[in-house]
Amino acid sequence: MEGKVTIYDIKTKQGRIQANDGNIYSFDALAFINKKDESLIKEGMSCSFEFIENKLSNFRLKDAEDFIFRNETFKEPSNLELISGELPTNYTLIDKAKVSIAKTDRIREKAIYKLKHDCKMLGANIVLDVKESTNIRSAMGYGFKFYTIEGVPATVGISDPKGTVSRADLSHRLLHKKIIKLKNNVETIKIANLALKICGVILFIIFLLGFIFTL
Repeated sequence: MEGKVTIYDIKTKQGRIQANDGNIYSFDALAFINKKDESLIKEGMSCSFEFIENKLSNFRLKDAEDFIFRNETFKEPSNLELISGELPTNYTLIDKAKVSIAKTDRIREKAIYKLKHDCKMLGANIVLDVKESTNIRSAMGYGFKFYTIEGVPATVGISDPKGTVSRADLSHRLLHKKIIKLKNNVETIKIANLALKICGVILFIIFLLGFIFTL
């Protein structure tokens, strides 16, 4: 027979099963075939068993480890962090974007703020593989230093039996389509700017040649 565990008291070692035949059956620790199941058992787990002469026996959990994995609860980091190296050992990586996001500003702190803000809006609670670079841009004869902060939006959790978020919550939070769209928009702008520069160079050469031939 098969059913689902509705309750199991680890102290009294007594439990109940809601069976597929509609009946509720009681059992105790002596019913376990595999003693490891007693340490894994949780409400809602599927199981199989035999019920002969008003006694439940041959109790076995079905896919217990998968159930625990899917129903694990977490607490989230208190602040959205930027991580450039290894993920802290107490963090479990749940989901990670396929592309990175970059933000640039003349003030380093503003670039960091922009990256954190956008990643949070896109569902992340952490930013991984963070890189920082600087470049000089010229305007009106002056050079200005710009900071670029780049990272990959992700979701992590800290395993906690009393946690308020589930693995499913964290695994469906990242807005992957919007992240890719944002990345593509940035690349399109870069290509457009490059095309304008090339056109400018070509026009300058044409103008220069025209000027030379008129001499």
